[in-house]
Amino acid sequence: MKKIFGISLVGLLAAMPMMANADVVPGDPGSTTPGATTAAATPKYALQTSDASDSNVATAGYVKGAYNAAIKGINAVQSEIDAANSALSSANSTLSAVQSTMTSDYATQTGVVATVKSATTAGAFSGAEVTGSFSSAAITGTVTGEATGTIPAMTTWGSSAVGTAPATAALSSTAITGSATGTMTGTATGTTTGTVNVASYLAS
Repeated sequence: MKKIFGISLVGLLAAMPMMANADVVPGDPGSTTPGATTAAATPKYALQTSDASDSNVATAGYVKGAYNAAIKGINAVQSEIDAANSALSSANSTLSAVQSTMTSDYATQTGVVATVKSATTAGAFSGAEVTGSFSSAAITGTVTGEATGTIPAMTTWGSSAVGTAPATAALSSTAITGSATGTMTGTATGTTTGTVNVASYLAS
């Protein structure tokens, strides 16, 4: 009996290295599954510490549990990558739309300068109010017509007091000169012309 038990124990001990060091099955972990289970907690994940039981033989269920735990972590990371890629794709699409709008709907510096370059402006105004003042303005001209006024004269018989008497004079293209100071108000009507040159363009 002792002999049989000894042989069985030796056989078991001989087989254990084969159990622990079995060949790795070739191939990938399997087909991908959309919406596969992910880890409840986000990376980084806690590691298992060394233990006195580390030399024990692991069952297939234990190995599958470790494998599933690792795959859940990978799935969690992949889900975050997929979400980031989706957000990036959406941002790129939005940016492309903005760039397209900027290209088709907004003026560019080169386009504005080339289009306008040098433009002639013209306009008109009517009934514009004009106010101002002048001082010691020189006056020259001619007068035609009748001038009226007064002249110093003795008007009472027997008195040497000097009064004034009305006087008139006929004027025909009579030259006059002088100066004047005062204020002016009125309205004006006219036209305006000019040229605008565009050397650069600054967007507001």
